[in-house]
Amino acid sequence: MKPSVRKVSARGRLAREAFAGGGVPLSEAVSRAEAAAAPAMAACRDAFDQALKDLLDRFNARPGDEGESFESLYDLAERLIELSDAETSAELIQVARSLCDVADACAMQGAWDWAAVQVHLSALALLSSGAEPSRQEGAALLNGLAKVRRRLGR
Repeated sequence: MKPSVRKVSARGRLAREAFAGGGVPLSEAVSRAEAAAAPAMAACRDAFDQALKDLLDRFNARPGDEGESFESLYDLAERLIELSDAETSAELIQVARSLCDVADACAMQGAWDWAAVQVHLSALALLSSGAEPSRQEGAALLNGLAKVRRRLGR
């Protein structure tokens, strides 16, 4: 004779609350969350715009200035990545990452490759101007920057 098995199912507090009914409709919860996050998102976008302006102003104003540090270029490009959000174009983030690679390669070589830096800055300026490249144009831009990185050994 086989022993009988009795299965016991217990619901935890979270499960009971989740299926208890009542509460706020999903659309209202999403609206509330978006409204609560809006000030922080606006501040983040403003900080992103300022970081981009700082990067472009600092490194476009003095191309070939050997007094700049590789770390400062890397830090400014990394700041763009940190401040990016869902509304930041993927291409712009990839260009910032690529610029970090260029700064790293220059640091490893101990010498600036200003042409590589300038082409990345031009790409950032183009993408931040509101120009939205097609999928093909974006891919072509990123492929061109990848060639620049390969030339630097990255």
